[in-house]
Amino acid sequence: MGECVGYQALSSSEWVKKTWIARALENGDVDVHVFPTDLGFEKAKNDYNKLWDQAFGTVPYPKGMTDAQGSSMYTQLACHARYVFKLPNGEWNTHESWDMESWRPDVSWDYGMNPATWLIHKCNWRN
Repeated sequence: MGECVGYQALSSSEWVKKTWIARALENGDVDVHVFPTDLGFEKAKNDYNKLWDQAFGTVPYPKGMTDAQGSSMYTQLACHARYVFKLPNGEWNTHESWDMESWRPDVSWDYGMNPATWLIHKCNWRN
């Protein structure tokens, strides 16, 4: 991402313990890193709207985001929540955070959430 400015906040919500937002100085791209609680890793797949609300409950939504960028990031977050699982070593396959990027295209819900296409994109689709 290069040089950026950002902000973060801890949360006492059920599924999200921290949200960190960074904006690239060069081009304005936004990265959002959501750090789920243990319960979030396990249960957030049951209600994507609740997860989204908890992710942005303690930090301001990034200014200047288009509807398409917001939609893409919502689908990315839902995808991470849906396809998270524990690895044999006890760690989560998505690591400690679910990361969304504003520069990713706004794909259809079916493409973003389909198990067959997930095997290809792993919630990180490209143009």
